Amino acid sequence: MALKDTRVLCVDIGSDSVKAAEFSQPREGAILLEKYACMENGLGDVSSDNPEAKDKILETIRNLILANGFLAKDVYLAISGQNAFIRFVKVPAMTDDPEKIQRLLEFEAKQNIPFDEQEIAYDSQVICTDTENAQVEAMFAIVKSSDAETYMRCMEGLKKKVRNVEIAATASYNACNFNGVGAAQCEMVLNIGGRSSTLIFMDRGKFFVRTFLTAGHAITQQISKEFNISYEEAEELKIRHGFVGLGGAYEEPESVVASTVSKIIRNVMTRLHGEIIRTINVYRAGGGRKPEKLYLTGGSSVMTYTTHFFSEKLHIPVEYFNPFQVIAVSPSVNKEELASVAHLFSEVVGLSLRNAVVCPVEISLQPPERKAQEEMKKKIPFFYLSCLALLFCVFVIYWNFWQQKNDQEQIRDFVLSKNITIKEQAEKVQKANGELSGVMGDYETAAVELIKNRNRWYNIISAIQFNTTLNRGLPKGVWFTSIKGISDLPQSKTDNAANGSFGSLPTSSGSNLPAGPEKVNYIEIKGYIIVSKPSIKVHNAAGATSVDEREAVYKELRKYLETCGVFEPFTDNDILRLDRVYDTIGHNIAEFTIEAKLKEPFEKVRSF
Repeated sequence: MALKDTRVLCVDIGSDSVKAAEFSQPREGAILLEKYACMENGLGDVSSDNPEAKDKILETIRNLILANGFLAKDVYLAISGQNAFIRFVKVPAMTDDPEKIQRLLEFEAKQNIPFDEQEIAYDSQVICTDTENAQVEAMFAIVKSSDAETYMRCMEGLKKKVRNVEIAATASYNACNFNGVGAAQCEMVLNIGGRSSTLIFMDRGKFFVRTFLTAGHAITQQISKEFNISYEEAEELKIRHGFVGLGGAYEEPESVVASTVSKIIRNVMTRLHGEIIRTINVYRAGGGRKPEKLYLTGGSSVMTYTTHFFSEKLHIPVEYFNPFQVIAVSPSVNKEELASVAHLFSEVVGLSLRNAVVCPVEISLQPPERKAQEEMKKKIPFFYLSCLALLFCVFVIYWNFWQQKNDQEQIRDFVLSKNITIKEQAEKVQKANGELSGVMGDYETAAVELIKNRNRWYNIISAIQFNTTLNRGLPKGVWFTSIKGISDLPQSKTDNAANGSFGSLPTSSGSNLPAGPEKVNYIEIKGYIIVSKPSIKVHNAAGATSVDEREAVYKELRKYLETCGVFEPFTDNDILRLDRVYDTIGHNIAEFTIEAKLKEPFEKVRSF
């Protein structure tokens, strides 16, 4: 169905004339006839199959369209029944599936079409389904592909686009159907054209068509033969004096020419009537009902008394068919002129309905190549959609990979930044580790030294308290008041002790020691010697001698320290390390200070 507010040009290509009309369909309302035109082909007695005749038809089409200024770009074409082949068949109704029925019809068409498939354009349609006999009645319509292609190219040369090609009989049937013909009873439509006549049966949806070669051309040929004149002169004579002779008791015209022409016309019409009777018999033999009315269309049906003749012969009502009952007419169209030629435009009106509504019979007789192109054009949007879908998929995949790449780059940057941070931390850790290793080395050295030195004082004090060499303790009367380590001897010693005098010596003072010694080289021992008597008498070879008991204890203490195993032996030069004072506190007490040198000096950690 076409879009609204568009114009279409409908062209009926007959064997003797070309009819065209332009229609529009407003947003609201019926189909509107904008303009129409009709033009004779002027073929004369030349067959329509002759190449020269086709050139004249194409020229007529071009002249008709250009002379009348048809604006529509979309065109619907109808080809004369003389150049078409129609056949009705019945096939078993083995299924209700439309697609399977269509395939069955295609197979049946190949069996019934007496032409090469490569040379024809054909289409089929289901007419009705006989449920009682389980049969499907279908129609095949066939035209030469070359004819359809020729007309389509002609329209394309005029900048028109052919939307559909069908035959005149189906277009006429659609127009009659929408005008109510055959809606309640069986009715016939007889189109008497120039070179062929078409009889259509319409009975509540049923459809049957038959084409005869008995038409206006046969009448003209008979007149030409009878009067021995040219075809053109015979045609002019037919138009001027032509009417259907009444026959019987009717009075003949005064003109001998008119009388002869009317008899010729009646003879041809009688032959046409015979064809109609045979067709009615065939139709009824196939299950059709008796026709109740006849409608006339076509250029050769307008001869006087034609309706009277068929009414008398068929014994049914006969009248002319007006296809414009369901079509609105534009105010610019002369309605009186249109009424005089309305019977010529049933096919054109049927074509216009194909553009506007869904019709009972919809066939397309475009050449197979054209149909393939149209099918391809229908698929183009899907192709573009597929391409878009493919591009979208490619975009999604690309975006996904791009996103993955960005994510990987972010991860890589993050890892690199973390790696840099880790490297910096690792360097710091390595540096700290190095520092720790150095500290641990120093610590281990110091710890080993500390562990080694932690028992030094205990060993020294233990050695002082109990001399393992002498296997005894301190001499009796000795009392220590201070034991501490020093790095060097004081420099304030006097020479009094060097003389062996027992005069007073200044005691060692911490203020005279160097600040913060690193090594303990000496042990400073201070204390007192306490005896019961200040002196004793000693007898020897020289006689009795008086000896200071405190001095004797002091010498014994010196010997005791020298042999305890901790200190180096005292020498004559060590008088500076021996300091003692008598008679300062009491006659039986002596104060002493001894700086004994260690055999194994050690680092000074703390003072005692």
